[in-house]
Amino acid sequence: MSIPEYLLVHSCTLKKRTGVDRDRNPTYTETVLTNVRIEATMRTERESIGETRADTMTLYIDPEHTEYSTTVNGETSTAQVLPDELDAIEWQGRTFTVRSFMPCYAQGNAPHHWEYNLE
Repeated sequence: MSIPEYLLVHSCTLKKRTGVDRDRNPTYTETVLTNVRIEATMRTERESIGETRADTMTLYIDPEHTEYSTTVNGETSTAQVLPDELDAIEWQGRTFTVRSFMPCYAQGNAPHHWEYNLE
């Protein structure tokens, strides 16, 4: 049992930090995640200093249907790469940070899917 494939209509790029270069800029490994679902909650919060955008996203990764593609030095790998907290997710030209995640179980010992909260 998994999330139906017709609901997994999005693709995004996972950027995992691998270190820093000689100029102290962060370096990343990029993995393209296809067949995922991203749901957005767009809102504006009013504060004493004005309005602030407080958009949050939920990324759903299915263990059966989600596909992974990582290219490093011309070599392509399709191994499963899951985001960790503070990794970056690029979607529709914007970059979001993984703030928390939760494996969701149905029956059995393996996760049914993973839910990631992005800000």
